[in-house]
Amino acid sequence: MIIGSAIIHGVREIGTHKFRSLLSMIGIILGVAALVAMVGVVEGMMSGFRKTFEGTGGIEKLEIERAEPPMEQEAIAHRSPKRTMKDYYALQAAVPSARRVSAEKNVDWSRLQSDTKREWVRMRGTTPETFEIERFSTLPGGRLISDWDVEQRNRVIVLANRNARTLFGNAADALGKTVSTRGIVFTVIGVLEPDDTGSWSRSRVAFIPISTAIHYFAEPDDDTIQDLGLQAERMEDIPVLTDQIERTLLVTHRGIKDFAVETRTEELEEFQKLERSFVYSLGGVAAITLLVGGIGIANVMLASISERIREIGIRKAVGARGGDIFIQFVAEALVISVIGGLLGIIASVGLVELLRSVMPEDTGHVALSAKAMGWGFLFSMIVGFCSGVFPAIKAARLPVIDALRYE
Repeated sequence: MIIGSAIIHGVREIGTHKFRSLLSMIGIILGVAALVAMVGVVEGMMSGFRKTFEGTGGIEKLEIERAEPPMEQEAIAHRSPKRTMKDYYALQAAVPSARRVSAEKNVDWSRLQSDTKREWVRMRGTTPETFEIERFSTLPGGRLISDWDVEQRNRVIVLANRNARTLFGNAADALGKTVSTRGIVFTVIGVLEPDDTGSWSRSRVAFIPISTAIHYFAEPDDDTIQDLGLQAERMEDIPVLTDQIERTLLVTHRGIKDFAVETRTEELEEFQKLERSFVYSLGGVAAITLLVGGIGIANVMLASISERIREIGIRKAVGARGGDIFIQFVAEALVISVIGGLLGIIASVGLVELLRSVMPEDTGHVALSAKAMGWGFLFSMIVGFCSGVFPAIKAARLPVIDALRYE
């Protein structure tokens, strides 16, 4: 009952001194809004990274990278054929426990030409498994590159949704049409679903069969490839697969260890460190803003006590205890912080919408986090409580005689 009446009294005090109370809330409002917006920015960026990470094979993917051979093999390193399609077929045959094996020949940036438009795209010569590992899918009516396309060196192409719209106006209209680059004509057999990760590497890309890329865009007798990878069924299989891959490639590379099998564990750990650093640094800025808001509340409460010393003396004279006075002033500080927290949540919605409108799409989507709102509101209450404790103690300890004499 005492707490309820103290809260009602606190609301009345805020109503009596509206402007002063609003000034004391500004720090809390800005702190909560900043906290929610900053968490939204971080979550948006990190969710975009997660989608991109999962879209390129996830933690289960292993990549075979080029590496310098050991010192004792430097003199015979030229005997190795490097990474070629033979490695791809050898791994398919020798590592059946792998979920998928993929290979890629990069053609780099090429200018595609339709009947009326031109567009620069990153051309990738790939195997069918690439689409499964990177989780690409096509619009209805289209298809992806198949094993038959690779075997026959078919001049077919799969376009990213954005590129198809640029070249043909409507993505669906691209199916069955032709595009050309460097004098070679390709038939569009598929258009990818729109990408929502904000990654340019997935929105400005075109796929052709890897054999077609080697035949038309590589130097004569150059069948080397740039990317070779596998996807494990489970993370637990990675050590065994790594050993199988190394033994297989040592055979195809004539005993030269000019390759390295790399997992994506370190990449994931770096991402998690980056996420934590963002949260701590941006959250720290918002926490400082909330702290400043708490100082503002404390100043207002101290000023309020100076104005109400005689009232405090009268209340104590008629029987109010020090604890009752303490609860009254703490409740007033809590009311200010609660109202400030609620206004901060409302302000955060507007701030997030503003950030969405001004931030580039490729930086990620700014998320409005209900969890961040909850934490912001909770912190505002904690700051309000802590800010009210010292003024409340000061008011509770005022001597009755001194308080009644105060003019």
